[in-house]
Amino acid sequence: MKLPRLKLPTQLPALRRMFPFWHTRTVEWRDLDAMNHVNNARYFSYLESARLAHMQAMGLLSLTPDHSLAPALAETWSSYRRPALAHDTLEAGVRAAAPAAARADSAHRSDM
Repeated sequence: MKLPRLKLPTQLPALRRMFPFWHTRTVEWRDLDAMNHVNNARYFSYLESARLAHMQAMGLLSLTPDHSLAPALAETWSSYRRPALAHDTLEAGVRAAAPAAARADSAHRSDM
């Protein structure tokens, strides 16, 4: 099921209310490409870290110690707003968008 594109507020307080979990990360030198900004593929690694941190905070990663239940990402996309540079602090907001019996969709917003 394709999720509709989120209409995001422009003011930070409203954005913070929309996404109850925020994950912070600092850009490291190894994340940069030849143009000295974060390579576009690295953003998806950042978002993966945010999703897993959110699941950890909700206690979902410890449900099955035998790893019979594991998160799988079915679809992702991104719109880039500006380059992230070395030592920038990036934040990714995460929320459960459409929980169901066998799946939980998540939505991300980052000011990366």
